[in-house]
Amino acid sequence: MSEHNKEEPKQNKDTKESSNLFSNFTGKGDGNKPKFNFYWIYGILAVVFIGIQFINWGGTAKQTNWKDLKEMLESGDVEKVVLVNKEFAEIYIRPEKLNEEKYKDVQNESAFGQKGAQYYYNVASPEKFIEQVDEAQSVNSISQVYVETENRHNWGTEIISWIFPIALI
Repeated sequence: MSEHNKEEPKQNKDTKESSNLFSNFTGKGDGNKPKFNFYWIYGILAVVFIGIQFINWGGTAKQTNWKDLKEMLESGDVEKVVLVNKEFAEIYIRPEKLNEEKYKDVQNESAFGQKGAQYYYNVASPEKFIEQVDEAQSVNSISQVYVETENRHNWGTEIISWIFPIALI
């Protein structure tokens, strides 16, 4: 009989806790504060890194072919050409030329107000591409554009590739 009496207070305590599941968050209850769980920080960081991957910082550039790029270079419409990671070239059109009818389909600015490239061109051979750009501009010597090279890293992918194996450990 004494064992039965000892179990009854436990049941009352369980029913008291289950009656208000959110008592720790509303401030009502027996005064116990919610415990901080460090896994929330990991979750928030994961959401931030994944979200950054989906944000388009530079706006959307439209793919172009060599024929159209050559016409842009010959007419002096190109402001600059940036060769990125020796894989593709970003083509920036002069701001005064963007108002022309032939460039109405390209976006002028990204959602964050940064000026991005209007076109991109996939490059097979960087040396050959630079030669072709120079040859195309030989007709128009007034607005000579030089190809800039730039190496970019995708830090989000690198960080995520390290986080998953560490998280599994």
